[in-house]
Amino acid sequence: MQYSICIIDDGINQVAAAHNIKKNSLLNSIVLHKLLSEEADWGKEIPLYELFTKLLNEKEGNDYIWNVYAFTHPEFFLNSHEKELLRVEIIIFDWDFSPTIDQEKKLLEILNKCYSYIYIYSGADKEIEIKKIIDNNVFKCFRKRLEYVDKLNLNKDSTSPTELMTKIRALYKENFSFKFGSQLRKTTVNALDRILIRLGELHIDDTLQLLGGNGEQISDDLKNMIGEKIKGNLVCDDELCAFLKNSGINREISEQLLDLISEKIRNNVISSALEHTRSKFPVDNKTNIDKISQELWAYRLYYNPSDDIVRKGDIFEQDNKFFIVVTADCDLARFWHKNYGYINLLPIHEIQNDNEHLKKQITLTREKKKLMDNAKFNSFSASPEYIKGMLILPFLKCSNGYKDFSLFPQELMNQKIELKEDGNPTPKKERSLKYAGDFKFNRIATISEPFLTPLIQHIFSTISGYGTPDYPKVVSDLISKNFKKIFENEIHGN
Repeated sequence: MQYSICIIDDGINQVAAAHNIKKNSLLNSIVLHKLLSEEADWGKEIPLYELFTKLLNEKEGNDYIWNVYAFTHPEFFLNSHEKELLRVEIIIFDWDFSPTIDQEKKLLEILNKCYSYIYIYSGADKEIEIKKIIDNNVFKCFRKRLEYVDKLNLNKDSTSPTELMTKIRALYKENFSFKFGSQLRKTTVNALDRILIRLGELHIDDTLQLLGGNGEQISDDLKNMIGEKIKGNLVCDDELCAFLKNSGINREISEQLLDLISEKIRNNVISSALEHTRSKFPVDNKTNIDKISQELWAYRLYYNPSDDIVRKGDIFEQDNKFFIVVTADCDLARFWHKNYGYINLLPIHEIQNDNEHLKKQITLTREKKKLMDNAKFNSFSASPEYIKGMLILPFLKCSNGYKDFSLFPQELMNQKIELKEDGNPTPKKERSLKYAGDFKFNRIATISEPFLTPLIQHIFSTISGYGTPDYPKVVSDLISKNFKKIFENEIHGN
């Protein structure tokens, strides 16, 4: 494994300038090798020269251990962190800069923005001053990531490459952010790339009008979708889940962990200001509006996990019939122990003109004409007044194109899944339900948040039937008449 370290020290200035390197540049391992290999006057910075030399040549077997970076000023490092997304595990921070800077302010800014272990070094005459500063309340919450070292002892004691390796391995063993940070960043960036690729297939104005509401600032609705997609990608990423499992974290804990992290990411996306001046031509005028709407909303409503874990909100096919999994994730995680092998399912019905079962269902007590006149679906989780309870799952991408499905909460059912004795070493009470094992059906997609939770709530509230008796017509008319008196004067006055 390779680790990253950054040295922030203006002592490199003279050497860099001699090689026509701009002082605000990022000095990576290639540039530093050049500065070390060619004749250059390091003057009084010999300890720094020796540290670079040892870090750049330190190997484990045939592999170099350190990715080494350097900057001549804290501001240049912060710019690279912000704009180029540079991330490092260890920072060696020089306290003495010329001209003088506000070291405390810059150190605090780095600590707040970067999760790195920071060594502060300076001449021995500054030791008492620096230790007093980093011991005050402002730095109290960062004390576990701060350490002082005498500049004359740089490359010895705690900052020798060997000791740095010991320190970072201890951090990777004991500290959550060091242990999982790199993999989480990688997965998040990959997830965002996939989202941008998908949204980039259409013109920006189409995307914004169909998903993001009106106005020049991109709405929270669209940003929420992006945040939810990142969350879905994090929770279902095979590589990340395998990494967490190999680190000894079980599925239930890892899902809670990823849910916490992805929720924070989602909130950050929502709070970001993204602005765009829209075209004057509305998307409604486009001839392919139906196709664009289908593709965008299918992407928004559903996602496709890459793992084989059965989840609440999964839509799967069984013997040419389609179902939604309604059982809670916490019950599916220890399926036979908590649910005794029973999974709660809701059938869904394809909307097509030869579906006689669906036609019979909705016209049993309703007139066809009224159905057609009143069948308006304005929300994923709200049914029309004339067809109470029924919901539509639109634009589900199946093997033969996009299809719409209807569901009736009253059809909620369960199915018994037998536990197979297949030599699985996992204790029976800890076993989760998986498609590759006991639940051999074809998952088509999983419903995304924020649509899944309201859907489940709608299903159970419809079944529970909480409510009160309807008013008789005469009472209903009286209450309505009394309410309308609020505007009686205004209406008569006009």
